Amino acid sequence: MFAIASLSKDYLNIIPDYGNSLAFVCKEVINSTVSSTGSLNIICRPWAPTTPNIPSWISQLSNHPFAQDSEGIYVRRGADCLVGHPGRCPYKASGQTRISKPFDHDGKPFTLVAKGFRIGGTYNYHEAAKDGIVPASWVQRSAGSIMNSDGVVKEAFWRTLIGDRDEQGGPAPSWMRRACEEIYKENGHGDLDTKKLLEVKADQTVALSSNMKSFLKRVQAVTWNRRIIVKDEEPAGLIPADARKDDHVCVLFGCDVPVLLRRHEAECGTWELVGEVYFHGIMDGEAMSRSYEEETFLLV
Repeated sequence: MFAIASLSKDYLNIIPDYGNSLAFVCKEVINSTVSSTGSLNIICRPWAPTTPNIPSWISQLSNHPFAQDSEGIYVRRGADCLVGHPGRCPYKASGQTRISKPFDHDGKPFTLVAKGFRIGGTYNYHEAAKDGIVPASWVQRSAGSIMNSDGVVKEAFWRTLIGDRDEQGGPAPSWMRRACEEIYKENGHGDLDTKKLLEVKADQTVALSSNMKSFLKRVQAVTWNRRIIVKDEEPAGLIPADARKDDHVCVLFGCDVPVLLRRHEAECGTWELVGEVYFHGIMDGEAMSRSYEEETFLLV
């Protein structure tokens, strides 16, 4: 790997030392990446070998949305990474903010220091969308009804289901709202099994339009194994499946998507990174223009 690393246009020039731990090497990679780009997105993007007992800010390959099954076929195991590929994140939750020195906390070399703020409010969490099935509770308890009084699907609902973006990361087209309406008219308000619907054969009575298929594929990519969060009986966003009630949705400067942080039980004043968050209405930097209380988060 080191022999061909210099061929990369953004080679980090890390000197090989096989006496270093994996956590140390990962830290050096993150430190170099963040220092040169100002972006914290790497803490959300799965890239490091799966290893126990490493810091939460090192995102492991076990978090990758696809994995091999028993037959060696790659199948979906989780939702797509919200920050997307390097240099192509479709969101800008933290605006143009940047970070330069992520590891400058005295005496704690494996503590990542990030500034940011919490998104306030009281939220309810509902069950996760497992194996491509959007639970009926997302409709029945999340918004009372997904339709407005004029029969149009609620804006926050359909946009949350697709992360307010199309398959290429561009703005959500209006036809996705109509596809959402059609899907739920056909399916009712029960569980929405996206896998089953996409597996319908051409000779069966139920046929999906290309738009409906594109909508369902996008729903899969965004919601798979994520929970919906609800504020004031309206959908507010999507969070990791293992979220807890006392976790906090935060915007970290330099990170293009909000994240879910959890207070670390063993070390007072520190936090663990739980995962990415889609939070409707702040993904394009809207929260940066409002008043907020800046904090320093020590991630372990």
